[in-house]
Amino acid sequence: MLRPNNDMKSLIKVFAFAVPLAVTTGVVATVLLAAPAQAKILGGAVKGITVTQKNTNIYSALSVQMTWCVPNGEQAGDTFTLGLPPQLIALTKGFPLNDPSGKNVANATVAGGLATFTLTAYVATHRDVCGTAHFDEAFNVGAVQANTPTTVQFASGNTVFSAVITPRQVIAKRAKAIKYGSWADATDEDRISPSGALHWLMDSPQAPAGGYSKVVFTDTSGPGQAFDCSRLNLSIGTVNAVGGFQNGVAVDKSHYLTQCSGSAVKVTASTLVSRGKVMHLYLPTTVTDSTLPAYTDSGSVAVNGRPAQSVTAQPILRTSAGGNGVGTLNALRAVVKSSPVAATTVPPATATKTAAPTATKAATIAPTSGGATPAALAVTQGVEAVAATAPPTAVALAAGTLAATGSRSQTLLELAFGAIALGSLAMFAARRFRRAPRGH
Repeated sequence: MLRPNNDMKSLIKVFAFAVPLAVTTGVVATVLLAAPAQAKILGGAVKGITVTQKNTNIYSALSVQMTWCVPNGEQAGDTFTLGLPPQLIALTKGFPLNDPSGKNVANATVAGGLATFTLTAYVATHRDVCGTAHFDEAFNVGAVQANTPTTVQFASGNTVFSAVITPRQVIAKRAKAIKYGSWADATDEDRISPSGALHWLMDSPQAPAGGYSKVVFTDTSGPGQAFDCSRLNLSIGTVNAVGGFQNGVAVDKSHYLTQCSGSAVKVTASTLVSRGKVMHLYLPTTVTDSTLPAYTDSGSVAVNGRPAQSVTAQPILRTSAGGNGVGTLNALRAVVKSSPVAATTVPPATATKTAAPTATKAATIAPTSGGATPAALAVTQGVEAVAATAPPTAVALAAGTLAATGSRSQTLLELAFGAIALGSLAMFAARRFRRAPRGH
């Protein structure tokens, strides 16, 4: 018999220590098992770069195309990057990369001269994941020299891709009127705000000696846009070495008459334009149809009552950005589930590989004291699994969809750690009590 005053107290102390230890052990196991993998930056994912000039003009866009592949076993949140050359300005802020079925493989963000590609959970369930990406860039006019071959470099990890491009610039002939246009923000176009997203501009001929005192502008917008009449303005300025308008000074509104609708404008100005200067009409325009790939505009300019000169601008094109990716789905895994069986009549289990009773490897499933039969009836001995009564149901799941079974396995591991702790302390207590002197 245990002595109530000593042995029982000792036993209580042991279990008072053992239970918290077992719980703590399970908690530690949970923390260790649940620790998430850290996202990492992948080197060498970009495999190739091609740069294509859509137009030789220094103000036109260039197209950058790239190919990429990532190693197997990567996780959601892992990234790879592409450093962009300072001579170019990216005309996108980001885009998704999807597989042919529309599943998102990665997402690209572009900022500060760096394109970052962030992988999604797609790479955890697929192998041999590769793809392409493309986006437009423009010349950084302040960082290149016109009509001179320029080497641009793209960097991905330790790999550098080089290309030679030549920004062409033709000196504008200012003896005639000209018309041109651009996006107000080429990186956004009209995605955030279509209001004033397009800028159309028209210049009168450069004034000869003696200048001129009357200029009439007419302008007609193409489809999918509307002039913002309230923001129209007129100015007079000079021409730089390559024919660009500069040093504009606003014309007082009392010196010109405006007739403006959403699709047509007429401006009649009566003021002196001195020798060597031009009059400059600025027309901000709102996009009304964002589905169009390009926007057009045309007009005319008449000076001092002479016949009008017709002018048509180069279309303003939408920039392009996008990409794709695809991989092979990882091999499927089988998860075995078993059905509970009523505790009333449980026949002896029969081996699946032989009819001889002596060869059976099935365990006998006995009801518990409460009359219920354990639900898990599959018993593994050696390398064979034998079903006691109800056959197991096999459910095929993709490798990336095993979260439920994973959480059950984690719980079992927690219980195992706790059981080990309790068992060790129980053995320690038993030894101590066996050594304790007994009363008579």
